[in-house]
Amino acid sequence: MSKNDVGENAVIIPILRAGMSMSNRLTKRLPKADVARISMRRNLHTLKPFVAWDEFEQIKEPESKRVFITDPALATAGSILKTLEHMKKYGFKDENVVIMAMFGCQSGIERIFKEHPEVKLFLVHMADGIREDGYLLPYNGDTGDRLYGVRENEYVI
Repeated sequence: MSKNDVGENAVIIPILRAGMSMSNRLTKRLPKADVARISMRRNLHTLKPFVAWDEFEQIKEPESKRVFITDPALATAGSILKTLEHMKKYGFKDENVVIMAMFGCQSGIERIFKEHPEVKLFLVHMADGIREDGYLLPYNGDTGDRLYGVRENEYVI
């Protein structure tokens, strides 16, 4: 397999906005991979996520694709769980999923493996825990806000 073939049967799914910070680098390592973004929002009172939009329809034969979900912060795991649930509607398979996160906490990891035991997870750093508002401890702010300088999470739906 040549360097240009790397990622030929793969899909990179960044959870926007923060997931782009990881997927942009991953596409350099997997140049043939498709990229299908998903935009997630959450209600600030309930912390429940919902899908604003996605690009999954563009992926041909999703059941055979190796999937890399990128999201730097795995706190409540709500966004990743909602993404996995949403992906099933298009035919993606749990056994082909690799979740890549920078920071996470034990409770979020446990939620993922309880509902999706076949996925794989790569985590760089284990956080101390999670705050009542759903952010990791120690608190570093909203990852997307910090990366892009735009306050997106100041509204309630």
